[in-house]
Amino acid sequence: MEKTFKPDVIIGSNVSSKVFEEYPFDQDDKLVARSLLYMLLDKSDPSDIPAGGVYIQPDLTGYTSFDFAKARALIDSGYNQTMRQLAEIKSKISTRITCDDVAAARNEFNSKSAPFLIDHIVFDGFNSKQQQYINRFFKSGKRPLTFTEVKSGFYRLVSEDYFRNLYPGFSFNEDKHNFNFKLSRRQQNNFPLDFGGAIGTRGISHIYLGLNYYHFNRTLTHGNLNFYLGNFYKSVQLKARIDIPNRGIYYLEPYATVNNWDFLQGRDLFKRTTHPTALARIDRKVGVDFAIPFGKNYKLILGGAYLNNRDQYLNGSVLTSSDTADILRLNGLRTEISVSSNTLNRKQYASAGRNFALSLNWFGVTEKLIPGSTSLLTEVQSNPHNWLRARITMEQYFKKGFYSSGYLLDGVLSNQPAFSNYQGSIIYAPGFNPIQDSRTLLLENFRAYNYVAGGWRNVFTVRKSLDFRLEGYLFKPFEALMPGPNQEVRFNRDLTKIYFAATAGWVLHSSVGPISLSVNYYDDTQNELGVLLHVGFLLFNKTSMD
Repeated sequence: MEKTFKPDVIIGSNVSSKVFEEYPFDQDDKLVARSLLYMLLDKSDPSDIPAGGVYIQPDLTGYTSFDFAKARALIDSGYNQTMRQLAEIKSKISTRITCDDVAAARNEFNSKSAPFLIDHIVFDGFNSKQQQYINRFFKSGKRPLTFTEVKSGFYRLVSEDYFRNLYPGFSFNEDKHNFNFKLSRRQQNNFPLDFGGAIGTRGISHIYLGLNYYHFNRTLTHGNLNFYLGNFYKSVQLKARIDIPNRGIYYLEPYATVNNWDFLQGRDLFKRTTHPTALARIDRKVGVDFAIPFGKNYKLILGGAYLNNRDQYLNGSVLTSSDTADILRLNGLRTEISVSSNTLNRKQYASAGRNFALSLNWFGVTEKLIPGSTSLLTEVQSNPHNWLRARITMEQYFKKGFYSSGYLLDGVLSNQPAFSNYQGSIIYAPGFNPIQDSRTLLLENFRAYNYVAGGWRNVFTVRKSLDFRLEGYLFKPFEALMPGPNQEVRFNRDLTKIYFAATAGWVLHSSVGPISLSVNYYDDTQNELGVLLHVGFLLFNKTSMD
């Protein structure tokens, strides 16, 4: 600093808890825990300041180098000490110049600096095809780039987990009087493994295993094979996402999914259920999605899938060992166009961010019902069905201090027809699932072909990782599905009928996932009030109808 700038006055401020010659030799036995700290920190020596300079030593009594939460108090301490020595600082400044002269000198100095333009991107550890892929995030062919353009391209690149091991850097190009941007990477693990699951006081516990494979060359391909295994829910999914940066950035994602639910196994382990849900579902789909990102956080998806489902259920709430189930088979095609954005801070139990999804689906399927012993139908029913469904979901949180409030809105409009009997119709009706265990219950009062629903979420952060949540929701079907006297569907258009759901509980965000204890209420006779304790995420693969 002295050699380059030749200052009249040097002001030194000690910002370390380690000060010159402070080592208390008479207290060696108390300093074992701080020994590493003393080795890592340089001591602050007032003699490094020239005789014409000023040394500022704030009062650091009671602070350590790990008191990050006390940053404001430390800043104030430095400010107060500087104000005490202001007369000393002024006394060592022999000249005075006007603000205009300072501005002119600063402008003259800045005019000598090179503009922050990036003329070349340097790659460390990438082959030519990989460099071509990455270059498309930085406006391939356009040079020089501004700092804003490089920053935007870098953040878009590392939004993919595979590139989280990249390290950026800048260097000055003396010949061209501009800058180079360098990208380096560490050794990459192309076969990461995911392991998880959930344990709960209801029979919804499961384990999760995810096998991943990455291949990066001209494109980035991410293959994933995941398994869920539990008494209530089992699933296997194979998918591959192929990221292709070409005249923009988009991806293809082919997939195949098989889901299996057994609602009899999902009952409460500590509560005797008088009317258990006798429903076993096998849900299969094979399809492909084409996605294009746009704006800052949005993506457009065009997709299509073939679905083949098999549902077994009883018509009624009384079960006997001699009953045989109805078998409902559904197969056909589904197409989708959707726009979505998700900036939530957590996969479950979010407290900040925003989620938005708007979708339009067309279904062309064939329903085949084979009646069982509890059905009033005696012949096999086979019916083609076609319908359109539009859905919008919005979720957003507003955080201020320890309190975060948020809303959840959900709405569905469709011309979906009724199926051969009430039970099959309610199973395939879109559902409102606002609470963590909603997807594990067949909530008949919260399903309809057309509805609006919403609610308010209150999150109180008691400690850094401990939240208390209080949530309430309303569900209004435009046409409520009701069972008729002959097991057919009847539509109730009573505009005054509104259903209520609520939850209150504690959530600890741990390294193994959320640990939650909650009391949940649904305006539903079969699942009215329940207490749920679970460890881990209650998340499932999407169904063929979602």
